[in-house]
Amino acid sequence: MKFALAVGTILALGLVVGCQKAPTRTTAKRFTWAIRNDLDTLDPALSTDAVTADVLRQIYRGLTTIDAEGHIQPGLARSWKISSDLLTYDFELDPTATFASGSPVKADDILRSIDRLKRPWAAGHLAADYASEIETIACPSDLHIRIVLRR
Repeated sequence: MKFALAVGTILALGLVVGCQKAPTRTTAKRFTWAIRNDLDTLDPALSTDAVTADVLRQIYRGLTTIDAEGHIQPGLARSWKISSDLLTYDFELDPTATFASGSPVKADDILRSIDRLKRPWAAGHLAADYASEIETIACPSDLHIRIVLRR
């Protein structure tokens, strides 16, 4: 009797699953991600925890990104050159890069974003880890940004 009940239950579950509507494609861009705690901020200059930093990497594009194999790939920059002393980085921005509003991303926008990390109130990981090593930032053109490191 228990065997018949188990088989009946399995068949009934199979029918319920089989009767579900097929997934439909949607044009909505929605991403759901379960995380283990609340985010401390959505401002990269203020982020202080690793979970928030992981989420911010999904929201904001950097000049470059790292693929699944660990190789550096274009992000907002379509190309870059690194000086032989490894201190000067010249990035050529992707001319098709835009903000969510649709307005184009320009070198001055990158400069202002990095400059925010150097402010005394910027207590996040990015500020402590990266911005403190920047000597100068320049924008020779709308699509070109030059970053010179201290060491």
